[in-house]
Amino acid sequence: MKKAIFFISLSILLIIIDIFLIFGNKDSKKQKKEKTNSNYITIIQYEAGKNKIVKELKIENETEIKKLNKLKEQIRVLTEEEKIAILIINEIEIIYDEDTQVNISSSEKGFCNYINKKENISGLSHMPKELYEYVIEKLNIK
Repeated sequence: MKKAIFFISLSILLIIIDIFLIFGNKDSKKQKKEKTNSNYITIIQYEAGKNKIVKELKIENETEIKKLNKLKEQIRVLTEEEKIAILIINEIEIIYDEDTQVNISSSEKGFCNYINKKENISGLSHMPKELYEYVIEKLNIK
C-alpha cells in the first residue's frame, strides 16, 4: 500500500514538473524570438576607407522591412569557382538583426559581403540590384 502511494505521488509530481517545463519553455522561446526579431533594420553609411559614420537610418516601416527581408533572401553567397578578386570597401552596413548583416560599397552594384552568424555564413555574395538601389536611394547617394 505504501509503495502504491509513493508511486502515485511520484507520478503526479513528474506530471506537474513536465507541465511546468513545457509551458515555461514556450515563454522563454517567445522571449528569445522577440529578442532576435527586430522591429527595425539599421542602415549605416561610413566614410570610404574609414570607420566614421556619415549617416545612420532606422527603417521601421513594416512594408519597407518586409521588402528588405525579401531582398535579403535573394542574396547568394558566391561559390569557390565564382569568387573573384574584388575589393569591396564596406562603406554601407545593413543590420537586419544581431545575426544578419550586409556590407556594401556605393561603387559596387552587384556584390556585397553577407554575414549570417546563425547559419555560419560569411563572404562575398551576389546582391540583388533592388537592394543596392533601395539603399542608395534611402541614403540619397548620387
